[in-house]
Amino acid sequence: MLTMLTLLVACFDQLDVVIQAPSLDSFQDTAERKEVDRQTQTFLGSVLQSVLPVVAKASLRLISGLLGLLLDRCNIVAITQTRVCRALISANMVSQFMTYTFSPVWLY
Repeated sequence: MLTMLTLLVACFDQLDVVIQAPSLDSFQDTAERKEVDRQTQTFLGSVLQSVLPVVAKASLRLISGLLGLLLDRCNIVAITQTRVCRALISANMVSQFMTYTFSPVWLY
């Protein structure tokens, strides 16, 4: 599963849901926009939901490595404007916040 997560992050800007994401910014209700929205929702509900448990248990070192890979290999300005990227990054941040904020280890 870590290999799939690494490949997902490394090739993130090549995903159809990322490439076609600007069509979601349109206010016109076209067939293309509906199809991209359906694909995005499917991706968020299937692929991202299967990756979230791995991200939640990952170490901070792995998460920072994945974020570094994302910064090195992708056009960060373009991908951060997509719903999929915001969901992936926020999942990373929330899981790490929950791990390190409420962990009894830092109390020692």
